[in-house]
Amino acid sequence: IAAEDVTGAVIRNNYILNNPMGGIAILGSGAVPMSNFSITGNTLENNATGGRYGSIEVYGYDTEISNVSITNNTIDTGSGMGGIVVGALGDSVFSDFNITGNTVQNLNTAYDLAGGIVVGGQDYAVLNNFTISGNTVDANAFYGAYDGGIGVGGVEYASFNNFTISGNTVTNNIATEGIAFSGSDYVY
Repeated sequence: IAAEDVTGAVIRNNYILNNPMGGIAILGSGAVPMSNFSITGNTLENNATGGRYGSIEVYGYDTEISNVSITNNTIDTGSGMGGIVVGALGDSVFSDFNITGNTVQNLNTAYDLAGGIVVGGQDYAVLNNFTISGNTVDANAFYGAYDGGIGVGGVEYASFNNFTISGNTVTNNIATEGIAFSGSDYVY
């Protein structure tokens, strides 16, 4: 399921199985500001097996994405970069993300900056007002250079403002860190 350069979508109560490119993707290319997305109650199994994708992925280059809720999803097995992957590149501005109540388990990946839940910024991206809480990340194997059950990281001049990471259960993962915040000099 993919939504590109649109505003407003509810992706709810789907069963998504065996997709090599990922399961659910919100993609922005800078054409229009994007907002008001709810991804909730979905079950994803054995997705993102074909490369650098997430089972649930929100990705944008030189774009604005805001008011995104990723809640109460179950992600089981698969590979790629992780279960839930948020990637802001270029001059993107991502704001008001709520990643809550998800279960990510039994993933196996060897990519750098991989994790059960990954939020990354690159170039001059700005990431504001993120809540990552009440998630369970269990029994995953991450073998890249910067791994975490939950990972937030940036390179170059990416900035991170007002992040709350609380009440998560991160257990039984083969990873460098349980919860990792790394890579950028601009974390506020």
